[in-house]
Amino acid sequence: PEEQLTTDRMELIALIDSAVRPTAKVDNFSVSGEQMLLQFSRVTLREVADIVQALEASPLVTETMVNTASTTQSGPERVQASILIQLAQKEALEAAEAEGGEQQ
Repeated sequence: PEEQLTTDRMELIALIDSAVRPTAKVDNFSVSGEQMLLQFSRVTLREVADIVQALEASPLVTETMVNTASTTQSGPERVQASILIQLAQKEALEAAEAEGGEQQ
C-alpha cells in the first residue's frame, strides 16, 4: 500500500535526468516514502538555483530544501549540493493531471 502512495521511481529518474544531469554530476539519490535526497556536484551556485527551479516546476515536487558546501577539487566556484525534495503524493498527481487534461 505505501508503494501506491509514492511517486513512480521511473518518473523520478527522468526528472533527475532532465533537471540535474545536463549540468551537474549526480553523486547519489535515495527515496524514502514521500522524500527524495539528491546529492550532486561540479556546479556553481547559479546552476544550483537553476536546478532547484527546474525541480520545483515539476508536478512531482511539492517543495525543496537545499544545502551546499564548497569544494576545491573542481575549482573554487564549484559546489557540492544536497537537496531534500518533498514529493507529491500519487493521488495529488493524478488529480493535477485530471485538472490539466480538462483545461486543454
